[in-house]
Amino acid sequence: MTDDASVAAADVADREGRIDVLINNAGVQGPFGDPGDLTAAARAVLDVNVIGVVRTTTAFLPLLRRSDDPVIINVSMGSLAFTHDPGRSESHVVAPLYASSKAA
Repeated sequence: MTDDASVAAADVADREGRIDVLINNAGVQGPFGDPGDLTAAARAVLDVNVIGVVRTTTAFLPLLRRSDDPVIINVSMGSLAFTHDPGRSESHVVAPLYASSKAA
């Protein structure tokens, strides 16, 4: 979510009036280079994985507040390498930019 989510929130407000659960599941991995080298591609990862969560949550917070039992779930695949078959190639991916951006 790199664009303001307020348009989507307004649409949901018109149709539903509230939401009970917000799931922030967007995420991009980005480049595998030096995480200290903040290239445009690296900044794009931060824009989606950090700023996108803030924008989306901020836009939908008024709708969540209308719920009797609101829940926000933030999803990350950052520890996937530790939870499945170490023989698979994705178990060996080192993605510090992704991991740090999803932890933010």
